[in-house]
Amino acid sequence: MNTTGAEQTTVLVLSSDEALRGSIESLLGEAGLKGRVVESGHQALDAVTSQYYPIVLIDWETDALDGKGLCDAIREWPSSGYVYILAAVDRSQAESMERSGADDYLVKPLEKIDFAARLRVAERIIGLELAVSESAEEVMLLALVDPVTGVYNRTYLSRQLPQEIKRARRYKRPASVILASVDKSDELRELHGRIACDAALIHFVDSVGKNLRTGIDWVARAGENEFLIVLPETPPESAEILAERLRRVASEASIEQEGQTFTYTVSCGVTGFDPERTEAEVTMSGLLSSAAESLKACEESGTNCVKGGRL
Repeated sequence: MNTTGAEQTTVLVLSSDEALRGSIESLLGEAGLKGRVVESGHQALDAVTSQYYPIVLIDWETDALDGKGLCDAIREWPSSGYVYILAAVDRSQAESMERSGADDYLVKPLEKIDFAARLRVAERIIGLELAVSESAEEVMLLALVDPVTGVYNRTYLSRQLPQEIKRARRYKRPASVILASVDKSDELRELHGRIACDAALIHFVDSVGKNLRTGIDWVARAGENEFLIVLPETPPESAEILAERLRRVASEASIEQEGQTFTYTVSCGVTGFDPERTEAEVTMSGLLSSAAESLKACEESGTNCVKGGRL
């Protein structure tokens, strides 16, 4: 039987009946699955709250905690994945299983063919639930990513930057941002087309990525030809050094796109703060406005330069 995930599926088995436990363990082994056996409902709760079991098989006759109560408790616990609950019941209980909280049931005594078939269904359902969950995460990520350059978009920027500011203020750590703009993008688009302009943006983003600290710094597209590079734990003077490095890499690049070769430049407005020396309240709008003023100073100086400021 196929299992979900790279590791062999572990089935949590709850039964106080020694003979039934032995039968289930034997059937699980024939199905190629591992089983962990517990004898009481409280032991089962301890197990599911400490480890993820994709399949839980409950003997409805177990003492200490009734089957429905255990189902409800498992459903309420914030598991890392969907838990498929199978109930082992007497034939007289089968008709009452619809509102039990279990996903499916097996009639005792357990039969090998029926047991294997029910487990295959359980694994298929778990696999589908996993695929849906991963798909939802991918959709959420796509909603926060710029489709052209692959960096975060304005939505992510609006959510995350205030948190970075709050964290820096709380722990009294410096933080800086670089507002970088591809110079004269309209002229670049007119001369070489939109695809070439996008190639320049992508080239710049790639160079930025090579100079950022993984898991600490991040970059988001802030406008049509602008990117905000967020640098936690970085004072403004260090951010200016990085900005100059990025500016130089861009100015020295030569890009080939659809038979054309062209160059481009960037300007960078840098700003930041050190909570040890900055008493004023820092906001996202204030930080962005300061960076934008520095970038405007670049444009007034003829572009292809770096200008810095402080809050």
